[in-house]
Amino acid sequence: MESIETGITSLLYQHRKSVIASHYVSALVSTAKPRWKDKSAREIKQLEGQLHRHLGLIRKKGAQPSDDKPFIKERTFDMKDSKGDLKAVKTATRSARTLHDSKSKVKVQDRSIIDVIVVEEHHEVLAYWFEQAKISYVGEERKRTPYTVVHFDAHSDFGPLSYYPSLTLFSWPKSQTDILKLMQRNDVFIMAGMATGLITRFIWIWPNWMQEDYADLYGNHTTGLVDLGTFTYKEEQAATKTGMCVCFKQVQKDGKTSKAFVDELKRNCLYAKPELEPYMLDGVKCSVKRANVRFDFLSERHIVLQRINISAMLLKESLSRVIVDIDEDYFGCENSEEILHASGIDSATLEEMNDRLLPLFCPKTSNEEKKLSMLIPTLLAADCMQHKRSCLSSAVFTANRQSLCTNVTDFNENFQRLRAFTEKELKEPRLRSVVDFGFCMRTSPNTAKVVLGIEKNAMRVCLKEGTSTTRSLFKPTRKEILKNSLKVQQILQGIDGVQQVTIARSNRDGFVARSLQKEIEQTILQMIGNLCRGRHVKPNIIYDSNLMYN
Repeated sequence: MESIETGITSLLYQHRKSVIASHYVSALVSTAKPRWKDKSAREIKQLEGQLHRHLGLIRKKGAQPSDDKPFIKERTFDMKDSKGDLKAVKTATRSARTLHDSKSKVKVQDRSIIDVIVVEEHHEVLAYWFEQAKISYVGEERKRTPYTVVHFDAHSDFGPLSYYPSLTLFSWPKSQTDILKLMQRNDVFIMAGMATGLITRFIWIWPNWMQEDYADLYGNHTTGLVDLGTFTYKEEQAATKTGMCVCFKQVQKDGKTSKAFVDELKRNCLYAKPELEPYMLDGVKCSVKRANVRFDFLSERHIVLQRINISAMLLKESLSRVIVDIDEDYFGCENSEEILHASGIDSATLEEMNDRLLPLFCPKTSNEEKKLSMLIPTLLAADCMQHKRSCLSSAVFTANRQSLCTNVTDFNENFQRLRAFTEKELKEPRLRSVVDFGFCMRTSPNTAKVVLGIEKNAMRVCLKEGTSTTRSLFKPTRKEILKNSLKVQQILQGIDGVQQVTIARSNRDGFVARSLQKEIEQTILQMIGNLCRGRHVKPNIIYDSNLMYN
C-alpha cells in the first residue's frame, strides 16, 4: 500500500500544473483506495496502469509533466517578464500554487509547491508574508492566524518601528498602502509583523562567526516574552507626541531567569521616539497593544551540537505554520566602506561625494537605477568640464528625464559642482575605484519614506548607510559557504510546517560580502532545493522586481 500511495503522490507532483489532473487523481484515489487492500499484486499493477493511461489522456489535452532539469530551476519565475509589475507577479504566483475548491469556493494552497522569494532589502519580505497569509488561510477569522518566523541572520533585525498616527500597527493591514507603511527599514520589520498579529513566535539563529558579538549577551539560548505598545511624551513646549515601546519579560538566558527589571511589572522597557531616538526620561508608561509574543535567540553552534529540533519547540505551543527567513549576510558580512578606504578614500570624501550626487539622480524603479548606474560613470569620464559644455546632451536628458531630480539647466550646474569635486579630491586611480564599486539607490522604492514622499530616493556610491551593530566581519571562502549551508540544512530538516521561504540579498545596503553574493545565493537555493526534494515539494522561485540593477 505504501508504495502505491507514494506513486500516486509522485504523479500528483508531476501533473500539478493541471487542476483537472489534480482533482481527477484525488477522486480516483478516494474511490479506489478502499478496494485496493483486497487486491492481489497483479490487480494492483493493473490499477496503476489504468491511472497512468488516464493521466496520459489528460496530458494530451494540455497538462505538461515536469521535465528532468535540475530540481531547483524547475519553478523559477523571472521578475523581468512582469515588467516590474508586482501585482502581475502576485497573480502569476498565486495561480501557480493554488487549486480551486469547488465546494467551498475559496482558494487553498497547493502543498506540493512552496514559494521561495528573493528580495533585495530585508523589510521587503513583509509584502510577501502578508500575501502568503491570504493564500494559506480560509475564512476571515482564520486569515489572521499567525506564523512562527525562523530567522537566519547575522543581525536580529529586532528593532522598534517609527510610530506615526496613520500607521496601521496594532491591527491587520487593510490595504497594500498599510503594508508599505510598515516597510520602514531593514531592521524593524520583525516587530512590524509581531505588532500586526502576523508573527506570534520569533526564532533568531545567528551564525558561528558572530559568536564573539553575541555570546556574552545571549549565551547559547535566550528566550522570553515581549509586549509591544505605545507611550506618550512631551518635550519642553512641543505638543504631545506618541512613540513605540517594547517591553521584555520572563527572560531566560541558558535556563537562568534574568533579574534586570526596571518596572513594577518585572519588565525591561525600551521607549523609541518617532525618529527612532531613545526616550530616556522617567514618568512614561507603556500602553500595551500586543502582549506575550515569544522570542528565542539561538546560536547555530548550540542547535547543531545539542541537536535541537525547532518543531519540537513549537509543538509545545501548538504552532504549526512556519516562515523560514534567510539573510544572505548570514554566510558572510563585510564593511563595504573599508574596501574604498584601502584605495586611499576616507569616509569624509565619500560623504561629500554622496552629498553632491543627492540633487542629481532620483530613480523610481530598479530599471531606472540600472540605467543610471551605467550613465553616471560615463558622465564622470566625459570631457565636458574642459570644453565648458553641457555634460548632458539633449538626447540623453530626454531618455533619462524621469530619473533626474531637476531640469537640464539645474542638473548641469549641480553636475559641474560634482565634477569639480571629483577632479580635486578623487583623481585617478581613486575615482576609478569608486566607479568600479558602483552606484545605486539609497533604498528600495518600496521603503515607506520613499512611498510617502518624505525622502528622495537618490543615487549614491553603493555603500552601507549607518553603522553596523556588530563588530565581527567575515569574508568566507567558497568551501566555508558550502560548509555553513550544510549546517543550516541540518537545522531546517528539523522544521515542519514551512509555508514559505524568504531570502534577503542585503546587497544594496552593503551588509553581505558583495564579491561572493551570487555564490552565496546559489548555494542557498540549492540547499532549499535539496530540502524540498526530500519532502516531495517543489520550490517556486520568485525574484522581486526591486532587486538592485533588476
